[in-house]
Amino acid sequence: MFCRGLYLRGKRILVTGVSAGLGIETARSLAAHGADVVGAARDLPKAEAATVQVRADAAKAGGSLELIELDLAELKSVRACADRLLARGKPLDIVIATPA
Repeated sequence: MFCRGLYLRGKRILVTGVSAGLGIETARSLAAHGADVVGAARDLPKAEAATVQVRADAAKAGGSLELIELDLAELKSVRACADRLLARGKPLDIVIATPA
């Protein structure tokens, strides 16, 4: 795991691409180390299905994984996602944009 030995409890981290591959594994590792992960994906139903176990494991480790819709290829989607995140009033500590 890339974050072995790190204390991430209380850190809020946005990870893109959590519907498959590297995005899911990044979110899994961070949440397993106590981070509150905001997982972004353009296909929320796919992301929800792909992260069922990640969310369950995160809860056991003191972390969390919430999902938010975001299509980085659509500026309207980026703005809508940013507005939703800002409206929650919780700052992000880290943003990780995984490759598509």
